[in-house]
Amino acid sequence: LELLFSVLWARLTGRRDTTNQLPMEPLDAGTAGIGALLALSAMVSLGLGLAVTISGVNAILHTT
Repeated sequence: LELLFSVLWARLTGRRDTTNQLPMEPLDAGTAGIGALLALSAMVSLGLGLAVTISGVNAILHTT
């Protein structure tokens, strides 16, 4: 019951219980680079998908 209350309190106030946190490992350059490439490829894919969708809707609306 105490855990449920602490989770509810954290959701309501936006604060975390900092006494039980695990130690964080430092972020190395390789991991950051992989994350950056993954984010970049996701943005490029979304942009291409949007361009194809707009092109397809435009072609459907302007057929004679």
